[in-house]
Amino acid sequence: MESTIELTNSKNTLKLPEEEEEKPLCNSQYQDAEANFGIGKKAQPLAWYFKISWILSDIVTPSAPIVSIVYFGAIYRGGPLGVSSVNVHILNFVFVLIDQLVCARPVKLLHIVTPVAFSAIYTVFNLVYWLFDRVEHVLYRGVIDWNDPGLSLRSIAFMSFILLSLVIIFWFLLYRLKLWLFSKLYGRI
Repeated sequence: MESTIELTNSKNTLKLPEEEEEKPLCNSQYQDAEANFGIGKKAQPLAWYFKISWILSDIVTPSAPIVSIVYFGAIYRGGPLGVSSVNVHILNFVFVLIDQLVCARPVKLLHIVTPVAFSAIYTVFNLVYWLFDRVEHVLYRGVIDWNDPGLSLRSIAFMSFILLSLVIIFWFLLYRLKLWLFSKLYGRI
């Protein structure tokens, strides 16, 4: 039997042969994992596609506000914004915020591990890229410029630990606010 994906205007469902019923794409397994977490019941393992979605979300969600903060705080020098700058530095954060408000994906403080690992990989990539051309391959002058390693290491440490921690705490508090509002509106979580 083949796996089929059915996406219609009336409902977004994913139907796989091992499943007997259709489940919503965004909420069902996340809510099952959250509802069963720490209550003594064994949580159902997440499907691989939910794990990939969760990992990508763990990277993108804190990265979007950090990109906006660093760009407007250290790189942008005034003047008109181009379409690509608006898309990358403003809309990216807006879409991530909407995603966090709409989806039932749990946010834990331990989710800081994935973006820290990503920032380590990105730092190595940035350094290797710079090594091939030490003049033209400076991506973020004044922020991460390996011609001044002290500045680069301070910036990376600030973004990877201090700023990232504050952003993760913000998303965690927003998630807890969503749970509180849900319990006030529906009387249960």
